Amino acid sequence: MDKQIWMGKLLTLAFFIPLLIYLKTLLPGVGFWDTAEFQTIAHTFDIGHPTGYPTYVLIGKIFLTLFGFNSVAWRMNFLSSLFAASGIYLFSLSLFRLTKNSILSLALSLLLALNPYLWAIAIRADPHALHFLFTSIFLFLGIKITFDKKTNLLPLISFISGLSLGNHMLSIFFLPSLVLLFFLCPEKVKSFLAFLLGASIYLLLPAIYLSKIPLLSFDYSLATLGGLKRYVLGEDFQGLMNTWARENFAQTLKFYFDLVKSSFPYFIWLLIPIGIFVSFSKKIFFGLFTFLLFFLPLYFSLRYQNAVIERYFITSFAIGNIWLGVFLSKVIKPKTFITFLVFILPITLFLKNIKVVDQSQNHQAESWAKETVNSTEKDSVIFSWWSYTTPLWYFQKVEGVRKDIIIVNANPHEWEGKARRYQGSRHIYFIQEAELKDKNLRLIPHGSIFGLRSSLQP
Repeated sequence: MDKQIWMGKLLTLAFFIPLLIYLKTLLPGVGFWDTAEFQTIAHTFDIGHPTGYPTYVLIGKIFLTLFGFNSVAWRMNFLSSLFAASGIYLFSLSLFRLTKNSILSLALSLLLALNPYLWAIAIRADPHALHFLFTSIFLFLGIKITFDKKTNLLPLISFISGLSLGNHMLSIFFLPSLVLLFFLCPEKVKSFLAFLLGASIYLLLPAIYLSKIPLLSFDYSLATLGGLKRYVLGEDFQGLMNTWARENFAQTLKFYFDLVKSSFPYFIWLLIPIGIFVSFSKKIFFGLFTFLLFFLPLYFSLRYQNAVIERYFITSFAIGNIWLGVFLSKVIKPKTFITFLVFILPITLFLKNIKVVDQSQNHQAESWAKETVNSTEKDSVIFSWWSYTTPLWYFQKVEGVRKDIIIVNANPHEWEGKARRYQGSRHIYFIQEAELKDKNLRLIPHGSIFGLRSSLQP
């Protein structure tokens, strides 16, 4: 009993060590791109870009309401650290259940925690951090069902799957593994209803849409079934799907294995195929469960073009670590190898990745946004595009800075046309130079932005 207590306490390091590292490297405030959007909509309880992320927004709103320390931006960044560290802890418990080796479980959990792509989403507001936590919960409960025959957990894992679907549509790849678990468990109707209850979180979106003006403008209504379907399924992004993440299959495969190389030494990754075989021989349902959870989202991600697609491969690294742990628990005995795993590899990854990942001194978005809004006259209009619009929204909607300004988010080629409605009534600014079709217009540098002026104006 004392040994079990000691091992349990040891695994709590899988939560506290990553959390301390994430806090040390945390983005201190607002960020560019989607980061500022998620920092904003959790506070304003708003609708973001498709697919809406209602689970993330609701949890974020509750967290911001309960805890009032520091800025909203910092708290949302910190919430990602809590999600990721909690996911690592649950991951270590899953490893321990499979390996019965607390040192090995801790070592492999720290390797995952220091993966540069997981680390990057753990230090800024990002629903992918919550997706990782849901993945860890799903994996933990799935192991309990397949190994310990805890069939009474099927309604819970079904509910978690539905709730996770409300955070990120990547969770749709939980469903084949979930269906597999249905073959092992009774109370299938109860479990199906639990899944629907979790997924019903999406009903929050039309409720918000009907009660306030959304942060983003849509050319369709979320109050209709067709509009909600288009939004939730991200149909506007389908042109980016079913095409290789890089130029072709060979380039995409090289890209993925470059990510692998930055996450694990190759000699360790080469042991994973053996771990797959051991997992299937250990228990066929567990092997299938992890196989589906690994390959389905991996294939989708390889066939999807996204600005930061690296985040989409974190599940594959996690399951790879599981297979690695299953294999190593069968063969490792020398303490020197365990020492290497526990100390050398995590420390090496930490020293290698901290230089790239650390955001603790990154104030660029805050400095740029403040300089931009303070450079404009009263009642001005600022035309911006997504990555730069979101921090402007944050300071206006959350911090209450320059509420007199209208911020228009659009593609740069649309700015000139959209600006016509404000000409003569407001000062107009573009955040960057853009080609103007009207020869009677010109752009005048104004600090870090550009004022739109008629050629007749001084």
